Amino acid sequence: MPTRQLGDGMQMTDAESMLGIRRRRWPAEACVFHRELAAAMLAHEAAGPGLVVSNVGGWHSAPDLLESGHTVVSELALRIRTDAAAVGAAGRPLHAWANVMREGAYVIAHRHAAEVWSGVYYVDAGSDGSSLITFARGLEAVRIAPRSGLLLLFPGDLLHSVAVYTGRTPRISVGFNLS
Repeated sequence: MPTRQLGDGMQMTDAESMLGIRRRRWPAEACVFHRELAAAMLAHEAAGPGLVVSNVGGWHSAPDLLESGHTVVSELALRIRTDAAAVGAAGRPLHAWANVMREGAYVIAHRHAAEVWSGVYYVDAGSDGSSLITFARGLEAVRIAPRSGLLLLFPGDLLHSVAVYTGRTPRISVGFNLS
């Protein structure tokens, strides 16, 4: 599938273009960043029961992740804001939450309709490359494989879901909304 560069490191395929999805894969040298962020997310999970929102199984934190005080979470917020600026969403309020999926967990189809932009950052894609995130509007749909370091930005009203995760290691991601 052809991919077009959008400037500022963001890109999209033709199918993603029709749905308004933007993607950026942050550099591989971010491995230390990902390990530290994963450790922070797993510690956050261990501290409380989490929420059930659109997740079936798995763990979903409250949308106050950016208030955690972790330096690595602040670095993630900077990455999100960098990509938000590339789509004209600089300065919008940002709310984020951690997600930890283990074997059998999935996310039902839902929208963040009140939000201008929503997104996900894959901290650790886990060991299952087949549990794709699906985006759909009308007859248009696209499935994207998670990759560690991949940031996806999409319109808040875009329907999306995640297939059942079958990996043996946790998949850790951060969801977010730009109001």
